[in-house]
Amino acid sequence: MPLVKEVAVYFFPCFGYDSARMKRELMTKAELMDYLRISKRTLDKLMKTGDLPYIKLARRVLFKREDVDAFLETKRIVVK
Repeated sequence: MPLVKEVAVYFFPCFGYDSARMKRELMTKAELMDYLRISKRTLDKLMKTGDLPYIKLARRVLFKREDVDAFLETKRIVVK
């Protein structure tokens, strides 16, 4: 689904898409902090350095779950 449509569905669930699914795909800062168990300061640092991609609409900041999962994979360390 195109990003514009994802964001529109997040804000306007009346478009007829599955709003519960969309809310799982787009997370707010608070939801992401809870998901990753990190502080606001750490999240702000990840955003400022550009390590973690985000969507900014007016005052709202949203994160795509697939971007977050991809970010986590880059931080994964495999011990042999």
